Amino acid sequence: MATNNHLGRPEYVPKPGAFAVVTVDPVACVDYLEDPEATAACSLLTSKDYVVYMYGSGPLLDPQAAFREERPYFVIQGVPRDIPKQFIEAGMSIPIPPQSLAIADHPSGRQPLKISGAPFPWPDCYLTAFTRVFVRCANVLTVDPVVCELDDSERFRVLRRFGDDEERQDDLRYDAEEAKAPTQNLGMDTNLETATDDIAADDNDEDVVDEVEGMDEQEAVAVFRGLFANQASEHLPAVKFTHDLSQVKEFNDPKGYFEELAVIAEIIRASLARKEAAKALISQEDAAHYNEKTAELLQAHQASHGPDAPVHVSASEDDASSASVGNLKPPLTPRVSRARVCIARIKKHLRRIIC
Repeated sequence: MATNNHLGRPEYVPKPGAFAVVTVDPVACVDYLEDPEATAACSLLTSKDYVVYMYGSGPLLDPQAAFREERPYFVIQGVPRDIPKQFIEAGMSIPIPPQSLAIADHPSGRQPLKISGAPFPWPDCYLTAFTRVFVRCANVLTVDPVVCELDDSERFRVLRRFGDDEERQDDLRYDAEEAKAPTQNLGMDTNLETATDDIAADDNDEDVVDEVEGMDEQEAVAVFRGLFANQASEHLPAVKFTHDLSQVKEFNDPKGYFEELAVIAEIIRASLARKEAAKALISQEDAAHYNEKTAELLQAHQASHGPDAPVHVSASEDDASSASVGNLKPPLTPRVSRARVCIARIKKHLRRIIC
């Protein structure tokens, strides 16, 4: 039998096996952008409360991380229906009491879940394996007693039913793909190369096992720490959880959750567009500044040395040049040669300044 947190001990919320309320936190969703305009826009948004079931805990977490990842399932209200495009049947559901339909009349034909704690507040609801979402929440311990949950045996029943339904969905998808594909190979893989690859893959798996068995203690510790190293992705929706189901004044369709995220996604896109525009403007300004400085230095150099200053050549160099003049290309004029030297020096000087 599951137990509630009656003693007020801080725990992670939501607790696995419990029903909870999830609410989008728009401002936290855009904090990572560090954009006051996006933050201001999100602060004007209002979020609804949605009922979820916490199937299990998320990935291994870093206790020091600001956020952790969770994977709740939305609770759906109403009679389950088929969704052929997603290979979902109405029977892929588990009723939550109270139910107005008899077991025989419910599309799933399954016994309703047995609730521990307070009765579930809303009628005609159900769980399904296909409403899971990935979110992040503040990685803090909170005193928030569980109101409504499933005991261990019922949690295991949900686990088995979800597995059955996901397998059934895979079968339906496979059958649909097979119906569209050519039927000449009768479902058998006659490609020798593919079969050889499979055998090689099996051999590789054995090599991996050998490598793991040969791992020393230091490597094992590093791998273990690596499991905790990753924080919840900042791109996951930021939400708040509570076990207090009374917070929900009206049962909300989970579609509203995705509509809220769509609005926040537009704010994020606008923020990223502004950042790209700002980067482009800075690049243009840098280029203009570079050209301006180049012109100033060139002008200063010409003012101090003069663009037409003669190039002094020794007598021996002059004789040698005259002797072979027929074999050489016409020399560059002093003006062009000096200008190139000046520009090269200026560029070298600018590179030193910029670097």
